[in-house]
Amino acid sequence: MKPGESKGQSMRAKPTEIAKALGLANAESVTLLDLAHRCEEGLPKSCFLRLHETLAPEGQKFLNSLISPASLGRRKDGKLTPCESDGTVRLAHCWQMALETFQDESKARRFLSGPHPLLGGRPPMAVLAGSTCGAEVIYQLLGRLRYGSAA
Repeated sequence: MKPGESKGQSMRAKPTEIAKALGLANAESVTLLDLAHRCEEGLPKSCFLRLHETLAPEGQKFLNSLISPASLGRRKDGKLTPCESDGTVRLAHCWQMALETFQDESKARRFLSGPHPLLGGRPPMAVLAGSTCGAEVIYQLLGRLRYGSAA
């Protein structure tokens, strides 16, 4: 096991897969600790833009709740803030978990952007964008869906 990884990570997306979704260099060797350091430094805004293109290929604006276009436009140095970086990693993590669960990009997109009855009719994307606790709810829901214990 690499530093920054845990035994309980099997239900979670691998750091290397998250790094690939973000388009990070040397993604095949990235650990969870590496992702934490990169969030502290601020991810390149290209990571968010890449995810936006992946999750909203038709140009839907549901990701604006995570980082507004105005805020993104103000990033003269090309970097996200640590908080925005953390949200972007949460998003990439949920995306990878949804892909592993549904084995199909369009189904994973539909799950993340559509209303869900176990979330009070809110889309998972809205719940995970709000906080780390919200992301944890989505990780658990995806785990339950994957192993057959969620409706």
